[in-house]
Amino acid sequence: MSIHRHHGSPRAASLIIGAAIVLFAGTASASLTLVHEFQGSNASDFPYADLVQSGTTLFGTTLGGGVHDRGLIFSVDTDGSNYTVLHEFNWLDGRTPTSLTLSGTTLYGITADGGTEPDDSLADGTVFSIETDGSNFTSLYSMRSAIEGRTPQSTLVHSGTTLYGTNGGGAVHNNDGAIFSMDDDGTNFNILHTFDEAQGKGPAGDLTLVGSKFYGTTAAGGAHDAGVFYSIDTDGSDYTVLHHFAGGPNDGATPDGGLVRVGSTLYGRTQIGGDNDIGTLYAIDLDGSNYRLLHEFSIADGRIPTDLTLDGSTLYGGTFSGGANDDGTIFSINTDGSNFEVLFDFSGRYIDGSFANSRMLLDGSTLYGTTKAGGFDDHGTVFAFEIPPPVVPEPSTYAMAVIGLVGLLAYRRWR
Repeated sequence: MSIHRHHGSPRAASLIIGAAIVLFAGTASASLTLVHEFQGSNASDFPYADLVQSGTTLFGTTLGGGVHDRGLIFSVDTDGSNYTVLHEFNWLDGRTPTSLTLSGTTLYGITADGGTEPDDSLADGTVFSIETDGSNFTSLYSMRSAIEGRTPQSTLVHSGTTLYGTNGGGAVHNNDGAIFSMDDDGTNFNILHTFDEAQGKGPAGDLTLVGSKFYGTTAAGGAHDAGVFYSIDTDGSDYTVLHHFAGGPNDGATPDGGLVRVGSTLYGRTQIGGDNDIGTLYAIDLDGSNYRLLHEFSIADGRIPTDLTLDGSTLYGGTFSGGANDDGTIFSINTDGSNFEVLFDFSGRYIDGSFANSRMLLDGSTLYGTTKAGGFDDHGTVFAFEIPPPVVPEPSTYAMAVIGLVGLLAYRRWR
């Protein structure tokens, strides 16, 4: 006579043991490497634009430096080799380059100042293009504050053969800013929308294109003069304010960054607002509904967050200051607002940089970004941060005893 026991199985026993092991899983230590440390004087000063990548090469800008001390465009390989100055601005072709957009082998960008207007006081920024090898630099358009506005800052959107961007100010509508479009050869410049204080002013953040609509934010204006979240059709029609930021402990203020889209939800950040008035992370649906704060920053986890980078259901970002050394942090948070974690605390000059100031670029499991200061000469860095993977560390003696007991009980039950 045979006896069959249905109380368990070898597979069930292994699952129980595996579950016990998972209880002791942890996180690997974080690793940050300096790809490049900027030098002062006429070499380069203060990286600014979000990095863009082609193959193993990163491209960016500095606000100053170069032979004219007007800023420059640079490239550097991800391993830190082959640092190259691609262009040095001279005022007539722009000054203070603030953004880059990569399309094929062409970089499009803007400068916040300079241009060919005879009256320097009216030369308020340019749109330019340059090939990734540094050839064929072209100044596509010079802004005139009295007509088109001034101080373009947002990253250009390249859709088809059209470039779209924003001006942070200008004479139109009392210096409140505008959205513009132009062909990528520099022709057909058009003002699509001029802002006003009641409906938002100072559109410093990037535009996000979804179908035939742009979504964006203004740094000020609106019902509480704390900025707005808006939508607008690509032809400039149907401008709609979807959220008026209010600041204070229950909302953010000064949402001057770009947005990240996941399905019908957009994620962004504000410079101030929240419980400690040093910045927030928020989510909002495309129709303006379901606005919620995901995180309100404290000094310990950083203040003044940078634009966000998405990887699956995790958002990564940096902060300009705060953290353990008040030099900024790198953090992660789930898109549902759970599991906020400080992954790295910057340590400043001579060590690893300070004041993260751009959206990080994700390549595999590595985040590339820039700091405004820090590095050997305290003029900023390009860094690579390896996202720590979940690991199963070696269990302690106590953990081993628990696992052994669980395994023994499971085995006896199976027998």
